[in-house]
Amino acid sequence: MKTSERLPLELAEEYTGPYFSTAEDVIEAAKSILVVEFSKDPTIRQEGRKWVESAATISVTPTERGMTVIDKYHLYWVSRTTAYLRTWLIGRRSSS
Repeated sequence: MKTSERLPLELAEEYTGPYFSTAEDVIEAAKSILVVEFSKDPTIRQEGRKWVESAATISVTPTERGMTVIDKYHLYWVSRTTAYLRTWLIGRRSSS
């Protein structure tokens, strides 16, 4: 791989034309291509998931309707989502 002594904007000037009128447009297109290619790479996706899981915060605020209409006798009092969140949070605390 050859290393260039020129700046990225100088290199991008070589690729301007009918599709990209400025060097900035060329660089933005190159960024978009890299994002698409990186999003397909399984290793990068796995690392991204790990990062999100380690930095994620779940915040739940009940709505007014949820506070007044849904009581412990309501059909949706304990749902699969609630059970899943409880299991996930307990598992996360024990692995920390």
